[in-house]
Amino acid sequence: MAELQQIAPPVCSVAEAHALITAQGGPFEIEDKIISGRQYKVWKNALPNIAEVWKQSVQFADRDYLAYTDPFTKRETNYTYAQSHRIVALLCNALARAPFNIAKGDKITICSRNNPEWVLWWWTSVSAGAVTVPVNSWLLGNEMEYCITLADTKVLVVDPERLDRLRPFLAKLRAGGLKHIVLIRADENDARKYADIPEVRTMEQLLQEEDKRVGYPKEVTLPEVQLDPDEEATILFTSGTTGFPKGAVGTHRNYCTNLINVGMSSIRAFVRRGEELPVPDTSIQKVFLIPVPFFHVTGCFSIIGPVTLSGSKLVIMYKWDSTEALTMIQKHKVTGMSSVPSQAIQLLEHPRLDEFDVSSLENWGIGGATSPAEMVGKFRKTITARTPAKTMPGNGYGATETSSVACSNGGEDFLRRPTSVGVVPPVNEVRIVNPDTLEVLPRGQIGEIWLYGPNVIKGYYKDPKKTAETFPGGWYRTGDVGRVDDEGFVYVLDRVKDMIIRGGENIYTAEVENVILAHPAVLDVAVLPIPHRVLGEEVAAVVQLKSGHAVTPEDIAQHCKSRLAAFKIPVFVDLRYEELPKNANGKTLKKEMKQEIADKAKAAQSSKL
Repeated sequence: MAELQQIAPPVCSVAEAHALITAQGGPFEIEDKIISGRQYKVWKNALPNIAEVWKQSVQFADRDYLAYTDPFTKRETNYTYAQSHRIVALLCNALARAPFNIAKGDKITICSRNNPEWVLWWWTSVSAGAVTVPVNSWLLGNEMEYCITLADTKVLVVDPERLDRLRPFLAKLRAGGLKHIVLIRADENDARKYADIPEVRTMEQLLQEEDKRVGYPKEVTLPEVQLDPDEEATILFTSGTTGFPKGAVGTHRNYCTNLINVGMSSIRAFVRRGEELPVPDTSIQKVFLIPVPFFHVTGCFSIIGPVTLSGSKLVIMYKWDSTEALTMIQKHKVTGMSSVPSQAIQLLEHPRLDEFDVSSLENWGIGGATSPAEMVGKFRKTITARTPAKTMPGNGYGATETSSVACSNGGEDFLRRPTSVGVVPPVNEVRIVNPDTLEVLPRGQIGEIWLYGPNVIKGYYKDPKKTAETFPGGWYRTGDVGRVDDEGFVYVLDRVKDMIIRGGENIYTAEVENVILAHPAVLDVAVLPIPHRVLGEEVAAVVQLKSGHAVTPEDIAQHCKSRLAAFKIPVFVDLRYEELPKNANGKTLKKEMKQEIADKAKAAQSSKL
């Protein structure tokens, strides 16, 4: 409470701040536009297409762009913007001619773990006018094949590990229309290993052949492709917590809208403090660490795009490791990063945090799940206190279907409302709807969160039924339960399908999870229902403990007693040290644990009889 008393009140409301930000003639001016028969507010000065982001970054030719350390060989790979532009231009020209003959709208799928070549192929695909399809590299072979085939992939860009998983499904891929496979991060042994697959060529082979064909010039020109803002640009597969992934079809406008939306909380914070609109300064290079997968919407929409457009350096992590992240922050003098809450907690509570220099950090975005309220205090005592910039965290909310950012909360607003995911950008609208009657509810009431705006995707690829169900009138039904306060701040309480109904009482799992996360021994938690003969459902909790901590289920229940109503306290607590199952977005896969926990709870109850 004392910390909050030190924060000066805002000089204007959110509505007043947005009016100043979007003033006519300014960089963030808004205009009305009819798209597919519906009226939207759009950013007047947004870039027209994704390829333009890459073209504009040519001004940073002499800067470092991509930095990566192979986790197995420890070999470092570094690319400058100039080197990257030359590689992308060579690849684009190779794709434009035989045997590829890539035309606008053809599908190029990228299926690989995080590495520099993933980024180069992202810009190659969008610059060639193709529809770019990132696929979750964590999937099994049959699951990857499903996505690749559903997307009508013509060219597959893949690393050796993923190709090994896909080898048993090559016949199905060919039947689905796959014509070419480009192998990235491949050595001579890999080239020989896959020589029996006629579709396979390595990225190095392509570059060597194209470079020789054009005469090894110092600079290579990109082919000209006309791209309309509302043409299809991407298909991203939803990392949902249930069922097969759906192909979310995004446009160039969706992506370019997010490029502005992603920075809106910082801009709003300046205005709410009474300061002038910030002028983007790219004269000093920033350094961004990416600990999340590129195939996820946060990675390829909210990190790769803004980093490249600003001429920043991107430090790539193969996979998440808290000690490695601190090492990279110190080594590369990282100024910004984005993470899910569980990753942030691991860094803030790292036992060796004092050994690392994190003073370069200037901003830190947290999303993918609701942040525990206690995180703000921990952040201010650790990161804020160690950084000259007095770094404060920011929170966000969005989905593949909203092209990443749908709400954002930063600066002092996040300190005042740490459990809120923020407000929607000025081009977006939010409403709370009764999920059963579809009645729009007044502010303050709890219902399903619906979102509207030029960042909301067109729909799901080859799935008109699901598209109609999920996007009525262009509004995106998030499936999340929440509320909006008087000033427009959004609070996410639960998934509609995860809400527990105990004897007619609604229990929002996020509320119970936040209370349990405040226990000093808890690293992560998932609250879910277990069956009850009379009440219908009761509350259970799966708790991941921090290393070196030992508590009992009774300790967790006792912790909850003074913080929750009695009917919300878990009647069964499962304690473990291993990580809870999560999807690529960092969201816990509760469905995978439901039956296991129900069985454990039943066995525990039987043992008491």
